[in-house]
Amino acid sequence: MIKHFFLFFFICCFGSLPAQVNGVAANYYIVHYDFQIKVSDENDSIFGLAILKIQLNGNNKQLVLNLKNLNKEGKGMQVQNVMDNVNNIALPFTHSKDLLTISPTKTLYSITIRYKGIPADGLIIGMNKFGSRTWFGDNWPNRAQHWIPCIDHPSAKATVRWTVICPAAYTVTANGIPTLEISTDTKNKKWVFEETHPIPVKVAVIGIAMLQKSCMADNCLNICNLYYPQTYNTQPAKMDEAIQIVKFYAATIGEYPFSKLYNVQSTTRFGGMENAANIFYDESRVDGADNMDDLIAHEIAHQWFGNTVTEKDFSHLWLSEGFATFFTNYYLEKKYGADTLQKRLKADREKVKSFLAYTKKPVIDNSSDYLSLLNANSYEKGGLFLQALRQLLGDEVFFAGIRKYFSTYKYKNASTEDFRNSMEQSSKKNLKDIFNKWLYSTTLPPL
Repeated sequence: MIKHFFLFFFICCFGSLPAQVNGVAANYYIVHYDFQIKVSDENDSIFGLAILKIQLNGNNKQLVLNLKNLNKEGKGMQVQNVMDNVNNIALPFTHSKDLLTISPTKTLYSITIRYKGIPADGLIIGMNKFGSRTWFGDNWPNRAQHWIPCIDHPSAKATVRWTVICPAAYTVTANGIPTLEISTDTKNKKWVFEETHPIPVKVAVIGIAMLQKSCMADNCLNICNLYYPQTYNTQPAKMDEAIQIVKFYAATIGEYPFSKLYNVQSTTRFGGMENAANIFYDESRVDGADNMDDLIAHEIAHQWFGNTVTEKDFSHLWLSEGFATFFTNYYLEKKYGADTLQKRLKADREKVKSFLAYTKKPVIDNSSDYLSLLNANSYEKGGLFLQALRQLLGDEVFFAGIRKYFSTYKYKNASTEDFRNSMEQSSKKNLKDIFNKWLYSTTLPPL
């Protein structure tokens, strides 16, 4: 994302890790989410049904999920019941302190959770700049639990199916391929999207708004832009560059890892949010006068790094944001020339110097304040480190290592040491020293 604030199912195939709930490792996996969400224009309540396919390993007496309780303002989720889909029986559960605790009955099983409420966060319900009603998922870093029962941690990746029922006037967008769009009655429509690749819930979202779709001429990559009608009528072309960016990254890193890409005008709190195959851009950036190529290049880079290869923990956030920063610079270098790269590297270095002047922290940061990790260490210093590694190894060896890292951890999770191992295998060099100097210390080495 851009740091711009405005207000079966076998584990070997998916590369999943044991779940972490509130930072504590658990001995179970969610391999698939099937979320069904119903909204209306009458109020901000949502009615949810979540079907979870779960694998338990060992003698688990409890399944614990993240799901926000009601707060003092009456916002939050209320669980109505939990069903064991295998035995068709109700399961005992407790819902307190933002945790949904369920007593399971099978080693491999499926459960259904019925719930309702008004989200305090996560699913942002409001008006866009033109006064039209919108619902946009905004989960990063761990705000999905405000509106969906889940394991709200980047290590917990799963496939996702979205079913959304909403007033017929709205368009729905979500992760995955749209598989159904039908009228349910005279007032509502049902939309279904299927994401068959495992993703973390931080980038698993829906969007509901007045939107018009414009698809690329070269549609073999299934790239489309979704605008508010008022913006669409001005025929903006700034997001059309997405197709060139996707092709560039595919040639550099590996094939585009999802079945479609939607670029969506939205009411996100960030300048851009890299939701898997369903990127949300702040509404004012889309129809403003400024160029969007750096923003689009950054968010699209996340489709490879962050969404497909996902950091094991937030302490390794640079594997997402530093990579997106580096590849944005690399794309703009190839588009505009070496002078553009040098200007961007100089600006990035100044940001890091200013940051380290008052915050003596390494890039690998175990802070539990995840929003504080959206800083010059995770972005600019991470990107500068990759540039330093590129200069050390040369383009041929460096990008071979990047491709090896991506192919090894595709649809899985990785740590900084995993990345180092991939680069050492490709370069036949011991890179521990340069990794330590850049990522585990508070110094800023020269390029």
